[in-house]
Formats: sequence, structure tokens, C-alpha cells
Amino acid sequence: ACKKCPPGRFSEVTGAGGFEACNECPRGRWSAVFGASLCAGCPAGRVSQSIGASSVEVCLDCDPGSYSNESWSSCLACPTGRWGASPGMAKCTACLAGRWSDATG
Repeated sequence: ACKKCPPGRFSEVTGAGGFEACNECPRGRWSAVFGASLCAGCPAGRVSQSIGASSVEVCLDCDPGSYSNESWSSCLACPTGRWGASPGMAKCTACLAGRWSDATG
């Protein structure tokens, strides 16, 4: 019988001959199920440095002044002209007309 890769691991290989085909989920990704063929990414605004994660709980909010939309493993500082007041932001808010910001983050 074919065995399933454990949570926190995945394999895209068809016809794998051993456990070594089960790769750990990389930073910013996780899998809670047995037999995963891919790992899910952290939700927008959250990141993870954990390798082999088996739960979305390892994904932590980005700090205020930073965001994450597709990276999943690192938060980026809000660029000039934008700001972020809340943790866990997927994008930074643009300064309104008549206002500006020369700071990042």
C-alpha cells in the first residue's frame, strides 16, 4: 500500500519510492493533512519562518507599518507615501491627497 507524507510535508512526485520524496513545507507555507501534494501559503498579512509547519497557527501577523501579500515568509516595510497602522496588513494605505509621508514603515 502507498504511504502518505505526514503533515508539514508534501510531495509532487508520482510513483515515489520512499519517504525522501516527502519534502518539508518551506518558510511561509504549511500543510495540516496527510498525503499533501502542495503546502498552503500563509494568509495575506501573515508570515512564517518555520520549515515543515503543520498548522496555519505558525503564520504570525506582520507588525504595524509593514505588510505581506504574496511573500509568506517576510514582511515588507510600507514604502514612502503609504502607511500601515494595524498589524496583519496585506497592503499599505496610500496617503490621502494633500498629505505625504517620506518615511518607510
